[in-house]
Amino acid sequence: MGSLPPFPMNAWYAAAWDVDVKRELLARRIAGKSIVLYRKENGDPVALMDACWHRLYPLSKGKLCGDQVECGYHGLKFN
Repeated sequence: MGSLPPFPMNAWYAAAWDVDVKRELLARRIAGKSIVLYRKENGDPVALMDACWHRLYPLSKGKLCGDQVECGYHGLKFN
């Protein structure tokens, strides 16, 4: 019998209260995965993996540029 993952992956998890997600980067770790949360300029919430794919630098250490997150390492932008 194979080992099971530590968390069910096909499930819903609470990431934050509505009032906690603002126009700033909020790092969270949920079910063993690092994510970054923020709100777009129109108020819509966004959740991204908290890793720039170039060097896996945490996007939560970057900055918001409009509705995109700019990586603090090389300036790559993600949305």
